[in-house]
Amino acid sequence: MAIGSGITLVETDPANIPTPTSGKDTIFIDSTNSNTPSYKDGTGTVHTLKGAAGVQGPVGPVPFIDDGDIGEQGFPGQPGQQGPPGVASSGNVSSLLIRKNYWSYYDDRASGVFQDYGTVTSNIGSTSSVNDATTNRARRTTVAGDNNAAGEQGQFVGSAGQFRHLPDVSFNIFTGSDITSLEIWAGLFDSATVSTNPGTSHTGVNTHAHAAFRFASAVDGASWIGSVADGTTQAISGNINAIAASTQYVLRVRFSSNTAVNFSVNGGAEVTVNIPTSGADSNTLTWGIYVLNNGGGITRFIDIVSIFGSYN
Repeated sequence: MAIGSGITLVETDPANIPTPTSGKDTIFIDSTNSNTPSYKDGTGTVHTLKGAAGVQGPVGPVPFIDDGDIGEQGFPGQPGQQGPPGVASSGNVSSLLIRKNYWSYYDDRASGVFQDYGTVTSNIGSTSSVNDATTNRARRTTVAGDNNAAGEQGQFVGSAGQFRHLPDVSFNIFTGSDITSLEIWAGLFDSATVSTNPGTSHTGVNTHAHAAFRFASAVDGASWIGSVADGTTQAISGNINAIAASTQYVLRVRFSSNTAVNFSVNGGAEVTVNIPTSGADSNTLTWGIYVLNNGGGITRFIDIVSIFGSYN
C-alpha cells in the first residue's frame, strides 16, 4: 500500500520567519494565530490563508421526540395556608350572619290574596285588583272624606322590624291616577302608627317610631322623602326622587346601622337619614303601605305588587 505524502510545515512564530526577497512569499503555520496556514510577503507582512466565514446554512430538520405515556397521578400536596376573612356585604348579609327573609306578593290566581312567607298581610280600605300589560296587583282605595286611609300591612313578626336587627325591606308599588290631596307612606312602623293613620295634620308629621318613605302632597312638592323617628322626634331627608301619578316604584328602606337608615328608589343612589336617638332600638315594628286621603269628597288609591324584607 502506498504511503501518503505531503508538505510538512513546522508551527512557527511569524517573528522567526525571515522576510523573503521582493517578489517572493514564505508559507508557514502561524503558531500565534490558532496554527492557521499563513504566508509572509517580501515586505514582512503576514497574511492568513484561512478564508472568510461562509453564509449560515439552512436549519436542519427537527427530530421527532416522543413524549411517552402520561405518568400516574402524584400524591396530593400539603394544604395551603388559610386565606384572609371575607368582607361582609352591605346588602342581605351582615357580618357572617345569614339573614332571615320574609315576603308577600299579590296573586290574583288565588282569589286575589297575598301569598305570604314569614309574614301575614291584612288590608285597609276597599279591595280590588288590576291586571294589565305590566303586572297584576292589588288596589286599596279609601272612602271619600278627610283622613281616611287604605293600604296593606304586615303582621308583627317579632324582632323583624327592630332597628338593632338592621331590617332591609323593599316595596313594589304603583301610585294612583291622582296624587293630589293625599299622603303616601311605605316603610316600617310601630303598633301605634299601624293601628291609626300614619300621618297627621296633612303635613307628614309622624313622631311614632318608624323608618319609611313619605310623600305628603301638601309639603313635599313632587318628591319622595325619607322619614325616620325614634318615638319622640322625627327627622326627614331632602328630595330623594321625583314622584308621578300612575307610576311604578320600588322603594327600599335599608338600615346600615341601628341609628342610620338608607333610602333608595328603583335601585338608585342611597340617601341616609340618621335616627334622632337610639330610643327605638328594640321597638317591634312591622311593614306597611298606606295612602291617606286629605280631600273631603274624593277617594284615593294605591296599587301594591309585592314586598320583600330581611333582618338579622
